[in-house]
Amino acid sequence: LQGANLARAASALSRYLETVRLRRVDGDHAVAASFTARQELGLIDSALVLAYLACDPLERRERLVELLRGYNLANVDDCAPVLAAQGKPCAEALLWLYRSRGAHQLALGMLTKAHCVGSGAKGGASSGWDLGEFHRWMAAYLSYLWDHMADGEIEVPLPAFLTKLKSLIEANPELGMKVLLPRAGKARGADKGPLPLDDMEVVAFLESVTPPVNAGALPDRAALSSEDLPLVNSAALAVRYIESIVYGEFLHSDAAELSPEDAARRPPLAGAAGLHNKLAYILCHRLISEREGGDPGLAMLYQRKLQRLLRESRTYDAETIMKLLPQGFYCEQALLLSRLGRHREVLRIYIKEIEEEEFAEQYCERIWRRPGPARRARPRRVPGPRRGAPRG
Repeated sequence: LQGANLARAASALSRYLETVRLRRVDGDHAVAASFTARQELGLIDSALVLAYLACDPLERRERLVELLRGYNLANVDDCAPVLAAQGKPCAEALLWLYRSRGAHQLALGMLTKAHCVGSGAKGGASSGWDLGEFHRWMAAYLSYLWDHMADGEIEVPLPAFLTKLKSLIEANPELGMKVLLPRAGKARGADKGPLPLDDMEVVAFLESVTPPVNAGALPDRAALSSEDLPLVNSAALAVRYIESIVYGEFLHSDAAELSPEDAARRPPLAGAAGLHNKLAYILCHRLISEREGGDPGLAMLYQRKLQRLLRESRTYDAETIMKLLPQGFYCEQALLLSRLGRHREVLRIYIKEIEEEEFAEQYCERIWRRPGPARRARPRRVPGPRRGAPRG
């Protein structure tokens, strides 16, 4: 048989095998757990893969993926070579075979543009994925591995995983960071193992990554908050990760209007003191760098983020951070001095340097508030980046 006759015969055989398979599979497990039943199901699934490959090319890819992305016992040694021989049009099916059968090292090995991305601009059944489809599948798969490595359900060589994650972040930072962020800061149950890397190790990894220079203009950027840094350098990657841990559910709250009283009523920020200090260190250095010859808009964003951390965190080392800031960053210095209890110096900054007596009065009311008749409420002003900027 060949040509159309072969395709019709393969289609009939596949329908028969699908009917037989329905009696042996219930959802994500075999109906019978015996060795013989599993062996029979493995033969059926392997035969289905071969039958689908002989079907019409327009339906081949969809039927293969539908089978292999679900519960199956197809034999990797039998099916992988014939799928690989089909090239890019069957790359997704081969990846699902490796993933579903636990051959993760093999899946990571073939997860490259050369193996998976077609030459056509839009990919398709006849040419493989387009670049966007490839990156989205890669991100979803790496997220799956990261979660299950943390739960101890999957063993994958960490260097191989990090190599793929680094290549994804360097190609599409917003998409790549989604692999790490869903688990950032989540509490671990007593029955769960440790994360594959601790938070500081993740930060060190992100600092080794080099995003593309046009990362701020990528399509995924449009869905972000105005307070999210464009991921144009490794520092921005680290800030994005640490902030997701430190602020948690309050990450996108209206931080600029948060009063010290409101901050005090919130639960303590998450993350160890070292993580808070690392965030402050990165923000200080990037703020100074952008001020001295970078992007003024980024400088303002780094400054707002630094001020928020200094207002809300209770665990950073104020003495050390004070040494990082040059003279002229008055609002940041006032926040640090307040944390150190040097209140008179705070008032001197508000009155002499910033020349905002209202800030000084509000500060006195907060620090030395005395019981008495309720004061008339009035709008509260919060020192912001403009007021705390160095004077030229």
